Amino acid sequence: MQKSRRSAPRAVALIPARGGSKGIPRKNLIEFSGRPLLAWAIEAANKAAPVDRVIVSTDNAEIASVARRYGAETPFARPKHLATDTSPTLETVLHAARWLRDQGTPPSTPILILQPTSPLRTGRDIEKALEILEKKRAGSVVSVKPIPKDHPWWSLLETPGGSAQPAFPDKLKLTRQKLPRAFTPNGAIYLARLGEILKKKRLYIPPIYPYVMEPARSVDIDTAMDLAEARLAFEKYR
Repeated sequence: MQKSRRSAPRAVALIPARGGSKGIPRKNLIEFSGRPLLAWAIEAANKAAPVDRVIVSTDNAEIASVARRYGAETPFARPKHLATDTSPTLETVLHAARWLRDQGTPPSTPILILQPTSPLRTGRDIEKALEILEKKRAGSVVSVKPIPKDHPWWSLLETPGGSAQPAFPDKLKLTRQKLPRAFTPNGAIYLARLGEILKKKRLYIPPIYPYVMEPARSVDIDTAMDLAEARLAFEKYR
């Protein structure tokens, strides 16, 4: 596949895809519009002009085989202790980042973390996130969806005694018109440079810039209901 002219720095896409899943068994390989769910993340990365490598981090031989069939690399096996239900995604990213560093990848290389559970993310979304990283000199870029109401500044938090108190009491006097835009991460794209990930050991690296995606394309598949919603949205938006 010939890629278009580059407008952002060369990047590596990292797709974490473990074998186990409680909500939907074999979730990363479930059929989605004629292909395994994992294939859509690989395709989006391969369609993004600045992406030079697409690597899948997995503990599962079947997932590794499918990943290679659809155009990704599986150059290392994810350790079993990083493939449990409670394994933090950050530790999986750091494992892959250390491997990339040891293979000579420059620390300035942008690293895209693309979860397979966001099949409505496209190659153009990836390109736009990389453009933000470069133009804004961002520490990290995170894909988000807008919060249309129920602004977080008006949230209440439960106390140890069971009562509730304002999370931001000094903000309660603000009218809706004076509230800043608020977002929630949608899970589709996390982006930062290799050296910064290894140094800071986090994915949210200031200054953090949002890449805003419409809510209809922000479905993150975790349950059967999410899967049904994503299939409906996919037919409309892909």
